[in-house]
Amino acid sequence: MKLPLLKLICAWMAFVTCTATAQTNIKKAFDAIIDNSIVTENHSLEMDPSTGEKVSQMDYYEFKMPADKFGIIKNAVGAFDKDKHLCFGLFSGNDRQPSSPWSLAVGDGQRSVNILTYGGEYIYALFSAPKEEDPNGIYRYAHGLSYRQKNDSIYGILATTYALTLKARQDINEKKKLKKSFQLSEDVLESFNNKDFNLNDLSALMKQDSWFDTLMTYIQGLESETIATQRSLATKIYKHTANIKSAKDVTEQDRTTAIRILSDLINTPLDSVVKNLLSSALQNL
Repeated sequence: MKLPLLKLICAWMAFVTCTATAQTNIKKAFDAIIDNSIVTENHSLEMDPSTGEKVSQMDYYEFKMPADKFGIIKNAVGAFDKDKHLCFGLFSGNDRQPSSPWSLAVGDGQRSVNILTYGGEYIYALFSAPKEEDPNGIYRYAHGLSYRQKNDSIYGILATTYALTLKARQDINEKKKLKKSFQLSEDVLESFNNKDFNLNDLSALMKQDSWFDTLMTYIQGLESETIATQRSLATKIYKHTANIKSAKDVTEQDRTTAIRILSDLINTPLDSVVKNLLSSALQNL
């Protein structure tokens, strides 16, 4: 029994070591900057009270160091390269690139921290949170650095944040939008999965939306797991596209986009009745 137990312990230690070494070079480089600078710092940490799991973290430093210590900054930039095989995103640039992202999300994304130093350079990396912290695989760590040299000093920002991944935030936002779209009245259920879903109330709401908005609301509803609801919505999509000539607010771009979306939908796994209705709707366009 001792040998298997020893192997188990060794395997566990290897796992812990692997997790601990993720971002190690970046963390050491950040510590070196902090130790050699005058810093102003802010921190936050939030835990889910029901599970005890971490849901948000932010460590933010504004620093100033002598220009003759620029080698420490170079080492920090090099640390990102050393740890890049562990990350799923690595970005760099300067503040003269207005399309570049300069802030790191915190928690659910409602907050973020700036990593821009005017006139300087920036670099940041994204790492998946370890399984013991994030068993569902929806959180990430981000480490960011920006810096600029002015006269005899280097000014910069260091930031580490723990937040939902971009995909997780997008998924949550889509669910919120879908839920909001169909909270019409007490007679309209919040879920398409209920066979009592009232499609007549849905039609009443659609009258106030544009032709394209109405189409997209029907299409979003096709995510329902209930075949009956999918078929009802596919029927409405067919009838809606059949009336396109009478819709005064339809642009050529709306029509082109609708054709592309319906074409993509038809190529996904769908109930045969739903697929036939969507094919007919596509022909209407």
